[in-house]
Amino acid sequence: NNLLISMARIFRDKLSEEELITRSGGDVFYLLMSWNGRDVMTKRLMRMFYLIEENFRFNHNKAMYRLAFKAGVYEIPDNAENPSLAADKARYINRRGDRYAESTVNYFTEEIKNLIDRENDIENRMEAALENGEFRIYFQPKYYLETEEIAGAEALVRWVSTPAGTVTPPCDFIPVFERNGFITKLDFHNFKNVCQMIKKWESMGRVPLPVSVNFSRNHLSNPDFVLTISEIADKYKVDRKMLEIEITESAVFDNEELLIDSLNALHDAGFRLSIDDFGTGYSSLNMLKNISVDVMKMDRGFFVNSTDESKSRLVISSVTKLAKDLGISTVAEGVETKELIDFLRELGCDIVQGYYYSKPMPENELMLLLKNSGS
Repeated sequence: NNLLISMARIFRDKLSEEELITRSGGDVFYLLMSWNGRDVMTKRLMRMFYLIEENFRFNHNKAMYRLAFKAGVYEIPDNAENPSLAADKARYINRRGDRYAESTVNYFTEEIKNLIDRENDIENRMEAALENGEFRIYFQPKYYLETEEIAGAEALVRWVSTPAGTVTPPCDFIPVFERNGFITKLDFHNFKNVCQMIKKWESMGRVPLPVSVNFSRNHLSNPDFVLTISEIADKYKVDRKMLEIEITESAVFDNEELLIDSLNALHDAGFRLSIDDFGTGYSSLNMLKNISVDVMKMDRGFFVNSTDESKSRLVISSVTKLAKDLGISTVAEGVETKELIDFLRELGCDIVQGYYYSKPMPENELMLLLKNSGS
């Protein structure tokens, strides 16, 4: 409470008579300030943040603590507009800004406005799209490096609008769904479709292909998550070992202690567990000793664009050896060149996935590929 009071006093003291301050609740303040360009605005805000932090440390003997502030700034146009709408835009960009250990100032731009329009359009269409079957499963095959035979496939979602057939890229709609929570509904929908397809393959007399399915980190705090996907798999009589559940490493890094039980429960329920984007976070090695992992997926950025190739080779070689010692399969994704294939084969990587062998494809093309390859 004392901190909030001192914040209000410093903001007020540093504003002119024509400028306004209000607190909407919690630690959120709105300031209406004269506009003299971004540089001036940033300097004024950062100065206020500095004074608040210094006052807090001095008066409350909190030298060990650091305060970090996030400011979202919207420049109101000359023709003005609804004050509430202007405040919403400032709040929007503030919420979207990344949270760092240092204070930051983020500005609402025309590009952000266009992004908001696109996101609103996506949110307005998503429920009907799910009901109309516009979210379709594509498969990207994975290949054993040693034999170049198909090892399995990853199920990827594509949004194909009807009737125009317009494709919305996953990079446009997945982040929106992550923020508004719709991703959990979509994930279960996709998982159900994959189980249906695997059951259909079995009924056709085809040996089922192991399929990996991505799930958002949003599921891992749900105590019924493992039970729900277990019931879906059992409903379609799909062997759980044919289903590989992919979770990004960053999901573990967010709250490792909270999620370890959920991830181990997935493994104990009979599903294969894959950690996606291994090496892009900071908890990798600590994670491996606490979680029963079957597959380690290394993102393309983990083994390309290195400034020191010898060090890169040493790191990847060590990681693959560690994985083998722990009984974990290694998968390299995003592989596009013969040079990278040779590099990964030499270092002992087990499986690769990427455009070098195959792009993502609909189910009928996957079936044709398997038939032609004799799989």
